[in-house]
Amino acid sequence: TTPTQLADNFAREDAHWVSHTGCRALGVAHWVSRTGCRALGVAHWVSHTGCRALGVAHWGPHP
Repeated sequence: TTPTQLADNFAREDAHWVSHTGCRALGVAHWVSRTGCRALGVAHWVSHTGCRALGVAHWGPHP
């Protein structure tokens, strides 16, 4: 192997590693946003249920 081939191999390895890290970063970002969406969904559901409970308390139980 010539020094040029070695340099090429290192460059390729770096490119691979960077893209791998990029994929992991994207995966983490995806997971965080998904978890954030779930958290928002849960918060929405809780407040919605709370509103329903308040409405029932206000109106009395439905016959």
